[in-house]
Amino acid sequence: METIYNQIEHPDYQSNSFPEVQAFDAGICIMTKITALMSGKWKPIILHLIKNDINRFGSLQRYMPRISKKVLTNQLRELCEDDLISREVIEKKHPQIVVYHLTQKGRSLRLLIDEMINWGMLNLGAGSTKESR
Repeated sequence: METIYNQIEHPDYQSNSFPEVQAFDAGICIMTKITALMSGKWKPIILHLIKNDINRFGSLQRYMPRISKKVLTNQLRELCEDDLISREVIEKKHPQIVVYHLTQKGRSLRLLIDEMINWGMLNLGAGSTKESR
């Protein structure tokens, strides 16, 4: 399977990466929209944890001890609103049991994030410094 990185190097892919227009508007740019979906320093981590079945609020918070309850709640809410995760209430009475799952859209975004991580490991890893670039 050809990776995104290999596709980007392909000349035909580059010519189709942005429509041929004379002016760009960041408000409608597809890259701006993709970046907005992943904005917030915790969202990629939350998506990674949910992908790996760490999908309850308490478990998520244990794996990210520096995130506040308020921020975790807001990030989960935004991910639900963007249809990247779904929220399933298993037990409605107290204590409520809620489980989060990746949606199809969330799974496809995880593939992109995984490719970005691979790129980062190759280009921004421990051995990468300004002098070596």
